[in-house]
Amino acid sequence: MSRVLIVDDEPDYRGQVETILCWDEHETKTAASGREAIDIGARYRPDVLIVDWMLRNHVHGLHVSETLRMIRPDMRTILITGFASDDLRAEAVNKGVLEFIEKPFEADRIRAAVQATGHGIDPLQVSPLAWIQADTNGSILFANERARALFAETAAGAAVTALDQLFAGPNRPDLEAAVHWWQVVYPRSDRRIAWQLRTQHPWVDGTRLLVFSTSEGPQYFQHHLIDMLLDVQVPKHVRWPFVGRVLIIDEQELYRRFATAMLQSAGAGCYTAQTYEQAVNLLEKDDGIEYIIVDYGEPGSDLYSLIRGLKAIRPETTVIGHSNDDRSSEFATLGISRFLSKPWRLLDLIDLLQRED
Repeated sequence: MSRVLIVDDEPDYRGQVETILCWDEHETKTAASGREAIDIGARYRPDVLIVDWMLRNHVHGLHVSETLRMIRPDMRTILITGFASDDLRAEAVNKGVLEFIEKPFEADRIRAAVQATGHGIDPLQVSPLAWIQADTNGSILFANERARALFAETAAGAAVTALDQLFAGPNRPDLEAAVHWWQVVYPRSDRRIAWQLRTQHPWVDGTRLLVFSTSEGPQYFQHHLIDMLLDVQVPKHVRWPFVGRVLIIDEQELYRRFATAMLQSAGAGCYTAQTYEQAVNLLEKDDGIEYIIVDYGEPGSDLYSLIRGLKAIRPETTVIGHSNDDRSSEFATLGISRFLSKPWRLLDLIDLLQRED
C-alpha cells in the first residue's frame, strides 16, 4: 500500500482516480490546484504523486513534482495529461517522471502505474534540503534526516523537539522576518555555528515549514523551487498579464524550449507543437489557448493553409508570426499583423499583444 497524492483541477478525474486506488487499499489525499498540492504534499509526504500537467493558477504538474521532490527525493511521479506531445514527454523524463499517462485512461492503467512505482528505477537525485515542520508554539512536528544531522551538531542534539531548545535568548530567530528573506541564525552550541533560515506564513492547519542552509552545503538563495515550496511571492520585472494560454508552433526544439521557459517563468500557460497536426490536436482539446505563435519556416506545410486551418478551429485566437528573418510583410499578406523577430523578449510579446490594431 502506498501513500498517494492525487492532483487534478477536474473533480471528476480526481474522484475517479481516488476511487480506483481505493480498490487496492492505497492511502490517498487529493488537491485541486498546484499550490494546494504543494502545501498538502509537504505535510503528507506521499510515496507517489499522480498529477495533471496543466493546472490552474500557473503552477503546473511538473512544478509540483519538482518542488515536492526537494523534500522527498524518492517520491515517484505519474504525470497525466490530455495534451500529450513529444516535447512534454521529453521534459517529463528530464524531470524524473516515472510514468506518463494520456487522458482518457482505463482504471487498470492507473492501477498498474502505481504498482510499478514500487519497482522503478530511482528518480533523479536532488540536493539534500534540511527542513522541518513546526507549529505556532515552535514544536517540531517533523524534521528530515538532513535537518536532524544539522541539529546533531548543536547542544540540543539530533532529537530536539522544539525551536526553543535550538535557539536561546537573543538568538531566537525572527520568523516573521524569515518569511520575507533569508535570516542568519545561531543555534546553541559549544562552537559558533551559523545557518541561514527561511520560512513561510503559517498554513491553514497552523503549521509552517522552515528551511535551513549552511555555507558549506547547497545554496538556495533565490531558488525558484524553494520559493514555490514556501509560497514566496517573488516580484518579477515582467509578469504575464493575460488569462489565455499560448501555443508555440516551431520546428526548432531549442527555440520551443527557450520560449516555453521564458513564458512559464512569467506565469503563462504554454504549449508547444512541432507540426500542424500536433497544434490542431492541442487547439481542439483546450479552449483556453488564446494566442498562437507560428514560425515562418514550419516544415512540410503551406503557411497560408496552416493559418487558415488554425483560425477555422478557433477564429477568436490571436496569431503572431515569428522568424529569424524579417517576414512581417509575408505574414501581413496572410492577414497576420503581429510579428516578432527571433530572438524576442517576453516584454516584446506582451507589448505586441497589448497593441491595438
